[in-house]
Amino acid sequence: MAIMRQFGLLVWKNYLQQKRQILVTLVEIILPLLFSGILIVLRQKVACKDFPNATVYESYAVDRLPGIFVMQHLQLAYVPGNSSVVRQVAEDVRTHCFVCGMRVWMRGFETEEHFENYVRNDPQSGKLLAAVVFEHPFSHDDEPLPLKVATALMAQCSRIIVGKNDQSLKDSSAPGRQMWSHN
Repeated sequence: MAIMRQFGLLVWKNYLQQKRQILVTLVEIILPLLFSGILIVLRQKVACKDFPNATVYESYAVDRLPGIFVMQHLQLAYVPGNSSVVRQVAEDVRTHCFVCGMRVWMRGFETEEHFENYVRNDPQSGKLLAAVVFEHPFSHDDEPLPLKVATALMAQCSRIIVGKNDQSLKDSSAPGRQMWSHN
């Protein structure tokens, strides 16, 4: 009962306040109606475009990988391979991929140049799905990962764009910063 009494007093107080400030009350009512009306009129004036051949993509769950990745033995590379912190991050990624149903081998490289040589020359690099480069000069094996570290993520073109093979990506002026392609 006390709650209803307090609610009634609050409504009465608000009524008296609105009654004393008639101009403010009118502005509070008219402006939202005016802007709503403007939006409705503008929406009616815009012509709708019909796209008969529009592509509609089916929804998919983001917590599972597409079937193309599940049955393959893929590699994920990381640079630098001589840091225990980076190796631990890579192992955490491998564990998470295994939980998602993806068989992944992790491969570490000492430098980005070693990684690029592997991609260009080794036939096993066709199984390489992606690579991450931690751009921090680790001075020793046990150095912790800094709070802010720049990374570069590289993905293989032939896995993303099926059937495309562009030599210009492999021989680009900024190696390791774009996607690579594999013959």
